[in-house]
Amino acid sequence: MNILLCHHLEPRWAKGYATYDTNLEYLCNKITHWILQNPVDKVIISQFELNKSAQCDEAYFQLFQLIEEQQLILEWQEYGYGWDKHCLWKGAKKGKDYCLGGNHSQIVMLDPWIKALKGHQVYLAGAFRGECLEDIQIAMDALKINYKDIEELQVG
Repeated sequence: MNILLCHHLEPRWAKGYATYDTNLEYLCNKITHWILQNPVDKVIISQFELNKSAQCDEAYFQLFQLIEEQQLILEWQEYGYGWDKHCLWKGAKKGKDYCLGGNHSQIVMLDPWIKALKGHQVYLAGAFRGECLEDIQIAMDALKINYKDIEELQVG
């Protein structure tokens, strides 16, 4: 299965997007055009915190319309960033529940939904390079998930 993971593609990051002279609607439009040129079976949109009202933002309209027309699977997932070792719960196991982080987080969580990406081709879009994207890349590397950065769909 070909999966497009749109990491932290959400209204929450409007100020951060503006720093890079872009916005959510423009990113969604670029992603829509990319999907038209590339075979995708599923789109995952991760949010820092799941927020149903943010999921209704009209900036997603064209993307959601394409997902519906092409009968793609749409999945929402929650995935934070900036974890430190104090975030761990008793009994958490390195390599199973988390791995060591990079420049942005001391540790990176290995959530079940990320583990489920194994065996699929994942294309990575979203925000922000060296921050949130770094965390998800570290998680996928630790789990040996086959992914490809789609730089024209990444912010930062």
